[in-house]
Amino acid sequence: MAGLPNVSAAGVEVIRLARRWGDASKDWDAAERLARQAADAGDTSSLWHLAVVAKAAGDREAAERMFGAALDAGNTDALTELMVLRGRARDWEAAERIARQAVEAGKDYVLTHLAKMREEAGDSEAAERLARQAADVGDLLLLPGLARKYWPYGLEADGAAAGPWVWPEPGCAPT
Repeated sequence: MAGLPNVSAAGVEVIRLARRWGDASKDWDAAERLARQAADAGDTSSLWHLAVVAKAAGDREAAERMFGAALDAGNTDALTELMVLRGRARDWEAAERIARQAVEAGKDYVLTHLAKMREEAGDSEAAERLARQAADVGDLLLLPGLARKYWPYGLEADGAAAGPWVWPEPGCAPT
């Protein structure tokens, strides 16, 4: 199947069956069975792609189940998708727990992604906390934008937000 990197023949068949999912639930069952067999043989991409199809079809439950199965089979990329699904469901506690697992798996960018989701949800305090945590693990992607928003005048040495700068009047000696 062109355009799908690293997909085995079993993975291609899984995707073909899953794309017909709307036609008959037996196709979905067959696709899931085949994806699990492929994962048992070492191909976690089949579970991943099946989860993506379920997510695109709007079946969050099936998507979470398949991303979870992909993770159980060793596909740590599933952590990001699971975090996003939990965040969209506003289950922030689970989303943060999954994000921490992802960071431990070397996916530092997930805290930044979660910070952005929290900001979009209107939780500026959590977004700032997560942005700081993301910076602590080395992901600085959102930091410039968040810094302009939350710390327009920078930070003091103790990490507190600095106040506006006050420039002396021209001709006045500094005191």
